[in-house]
Amino acid sequence: MPPTLLSGAFGLLLGVALLGAAFSRRSITVVAAAAMLPDLDAVASLIILGATNSLLHNLWVPAIAGVILYWDGKRATPWLRTRYGWCGQRVVWVALAAYVGAGVGVDLFSYEGVNLFYPVHDSFYAIAGWLIYSTQDGLIETYLGVGAGDTGLHVAGTTATHHIPTWVNPTPGTSNPDEAERRVTLLKSGWQAVVVVTSIVAVTIRGLEQRVETSLEDSGHSSGYEASNLDVREDSHKTETETETETRLTETVHDSNTDTIPIGVPHSEASPEDSARQPEPRNDEREPAKGGENPAPGESGDQSWCHRRSFTPDSLFSWRWHCSTGRPSTGDYSRSC
Repeated sequence: MPPTLLSGAFGLLLGVALLGAAFSRRSITVVAAAAMLPDLDAVASLIILGATNSLLHNLWVPAIAGVILYWDGKRATPWLRTRYGWCGQRVVWVALAAYVGAGVGVDLFSYEGVNLFYPVHDSFYAIAGWLIYSTQDGLIETYLGVGAGDTGLHVAGTTATHHIPTWVNPTPGTSNPDEAERRVTLLKSGWQAVVVVTSIVAVTIRGLEQRVETSLEDSGHSSGYEASNLDVREDSHKTETETETETRLTETVHDSNTDTIPIGVPHSEASPEDSARQPEPRNDEREPAKGGENPAPGESGDQSWCHRRSFTPDSLFSWRWHCSTGRPSTGDYSRSC
């Protein structure tokens, strides 16, 4: 029986390959745990005869889980996506793939085999063989052979006749004598050690890449704010004359029935006609338009109150200009120019 550590290593490799943007320490841990979960049926063998590689190594468990996940994903409001977002949905599907591929599949390609259709059909199936090319015999393949031999797809026995020793239950049956030797097999061969080391290196490198990406995003966000602060500092150094000049050129109030009046012009310089003119009522004091509602500020052509612009972040790497009103009676508004 392949070691549980090997199943966990294959689960880590599947997680690195399939998680994508959902990769994190928590998600990769969930995938690795799903890959090692089937081996817990060895504990159940102390109660259920032949439960090792049967109770959790059959195809019914992942098949039922896959149907439930697919059904939930097709709902109008998926429970999994609503509770954990798209990331949780992706992690669960990858964990299911690790359960089947790294948990059940690795044990299927061993001489002990797995009880694929338990409890509906009680038979351990195993796939063992080799693929060789010989200059005399040509291509030799034994994986697809079907029979009762030691190669190809073969039946290893039933729960009553086929016992798979584990460190939990080393002897046949559900009870073990006190003198029974227990062995915890971590690795059996050099290639298994290579797989475990490779999986650890792959997860480490992927974690470092994610940390670098996160730091670059944070630095880009900070640099954008620094640029905004730099513009503010430069504006603060302007002289009063430059400020007054810009105010006279840019700040205007448009009246729908009168000409444009510069705000920056002092009252003493205004013409007698301008001084005698009565101020127009505000939008909230005007008569309702046809339809029963007052037009909202900035709508129906009233864009003149938008006179001050500021540079503010709209998202992480997206910046846009905003404008706001200085009208004291209605407060400050933020609208796109």
